[in-house]
Amino acid sequence: MTQKNIEKFTKIKDKYFAKLEKLGIKSLKLNTDFQVLKLDVNNIDGLKNFIWRKFNSIVKENDRDFNKLQHIYFEMEQFLKNEQKGKDSTYVRALFFEALIKYNKEISKGVLLEVVIIGKNNPNICDVCKNDNGKTFNFDYALNNHILPHKDCMCKSGCICNMGISSKRDSHGKLIYLD
Repeated sequence: MTQKNIEKFTKIKDKYFAKLEKLGIKSLKLNTDFQVLKLDVNNIDGLKNFIWRKFNSIVKENDRDFNKLQHIYFEMEQFLKNEQKGKDSTYVRALFFEALIKYNKEISKGVLLEVVIIGKNNPNICDVCKNDNGKTFNFDYALNNHILPHKDCMCKSGCICNMGISSKRDSHGKLIYLD
């Protein structure tokens, strides 16, 4: 048991326990569940597995709260990128976008929406992302077709595109409402 391992274990635990608490897991419950495991500070993989299971438990608890799911999936993607290097986070990013679209549909009842692809202005961006930058999609099409992340993206770190959701307007700038 080296001091370096203890520091790494503690840093990961503190960072992600704070995020899990922010997402809704009570501190007492989190710490009680963790103590039951009796993890050794050298078992960083065990800690990461515990944290991942807790993320998944929050997803289950909030399976109809699309606003909350956006935040959970964002944190899950960051966890995969930072702590599980080498693991593909594309599926979590797709879930994030799905929650984003569903939440916006929920809060804007009666208004016609569209989805806009926002590509980063980066010289290393692939042609797929470059070509879709600024492209708009019918809201229902985007909801049913997982337009992001791009499946055929060739960017080094995976698809870095984002999406924006806006209300559709007529030629006079007035909102278009659904009948």
